[in-house]
Amino acid sequence: AIAMIMSYRIYGGDAKDAYAHSPPPERPTFVAIDDAYAEWYEARFGTPIDRSMVLPVQHALQGHPESGRIWEHHINHLLCSSEFQFRSTTHDRSIYRGDFQGTPIFLLRQVDDFALAVPSEDVAKAVFATIGKLLQLPSEKEPPFSYLGLLHDFNGVDVHQFRDRTVLSCATYIDRVLRTHMWDTPSANEHADSTKPGTPIPADSIPAMYSTPGPAEGTPDHEHLVQRHGFSFRSLLGELMYAYITCRPDIGYAVVTLSKFASSPSDFHFQMLKKIAKYLRRTKHWGIHFHRSIDDPTLPLCPHEHASVDASLPPFPQPESVSQLTGFVDAAHANDLRQRRSTTGFAFMFAGACISYKCKTQSLTATSSTEAEFYATVSAGKHARYLRSILSELGFAQATATPLYCDNQSAINMINSRIPTDRSRHILIQYFAVQDWKEHGDIILRHIPGIINPADDLTKPLGWVLHSRHCRRLMGHF
Repeated sequence: AIAMIMSYRIYGGDAKDAYAHSPPPERPTFVAIDDAYAEWYEARFGTPIDRSMVLPVQHALQGHPESGRIWEHHINHLLCSSEFQFRSTTHDRSIYRGDFQGTPIFLLRQVDDFALAVPSEDVAKAVFATIGKLLQLPSEKEPPFSYLGLLHDFNGVDVHQFRDRTVLSCATYIDRVLRTHMWDTPSANEHADSTKPGTPIPADSIPAMYSTPGPAEGTPDHEHLVQRHGFSFRSLLGELMYAYITCRPDIGYAVVTLSKFASSPSDFHFQMLKKIAKYLRRTKHWGIHFHRSIDDPTLPLCPHEHASVDASLPPFPQPESVSQLTGFVDAAHANDLRQRRSTTGFAFMFAGACISYKCKTQSLTATSSTEAEFYATVSAGKHARYLRSILSELGFAQATATPLYCDNQSAINMINSRIPTDRSRHILIQYFAVQDWKEHGDIILRHIPGIINPADDLTKPLGWVLHSRHCRRLMGHF
């Protein structure tokens, strides 16, 4: 999102044998000589090795409990050196802002994989070449770093950089999951209209989902279900969960709700989980679209068309600037039918699409829809403060309070105007900290009609029209 605001491109890099280029464990460590090493040594040097000796460990070892921490400390020390002056954000150590020859640059690191946002390829090559030299050992002839060029994928997420936007999707990952289960070929009678691919789960599926408990894991009846459906419930649930957390907020409510039944899924739960997979097959090219502030004419045109806006709807609220953080929050009252808990859903948009989103069952039982919305707003307020902190350290400090759009006016009044109600006197005092966050200028609650509140899609199953409207708004398709 920041790369799009800066009109930067994103380039990839990979550190080779990261642990082998890290310092050794703090405690002196030695390994015994086995047959394979003895044979290699004799073939290499022509003389047998004394098997009574041990070998000192001079670098971090794959599998050693300290290796991850050692590499993390080592690479951070290099990145924060005078060559780059990178500084990671306080609350997310994998995001960095640096300065290279007077140019602000941004780095995302996942262990030894690097995504670098810079204004030109020359800067990317120079940065990665310098990182490689800093990692290079005296015995090596070439730096242990691969330059991957314009970024196309990052940890299972497809990255498509176009003239006016960058699209994050997981089509490749979805294809791999579908092939694993042999679901990659649609059936002859499957709905082929790509403009109406349906919904992850039916809008009326909640009563059946909670009223049909299944056999416990490990029982013969559960194994019979697994054999009949041809997949492990937990395995497919985990595969779909990865798609959700990376770039598919549209399956959030369905996946989170079905995860509640992972220990005893019924036949209906198996059917619903497979339905989500089929929905992803029909929409595998959907992704999150971050829009450039200035088009890059050297990149290809985006083949995805904008979703059409219904002119009969109220106007959707727009940010004051491209770099303003905007949040949307909603709650569905008592739709967890086991304990009558409510569901919180919120999303934050930046550069035209969501950068963070969440669907979660509330930990307390709300006695009214206003109370449920209030709890949801508190959760969203916490997340807003977290994101504001990260953006500030990256050079995008929010000059004004972050607007949180909510469709419950009573909850808004409780926070903005500190107006108590008979229905709020029993709420634990800790939740009223959200009123202080408003007074401090961190957040401001604003009203949005429920019919255009995109967070609604994270709280309940919807019909196709509402689901498409809300989720595609979150993903920046408009």
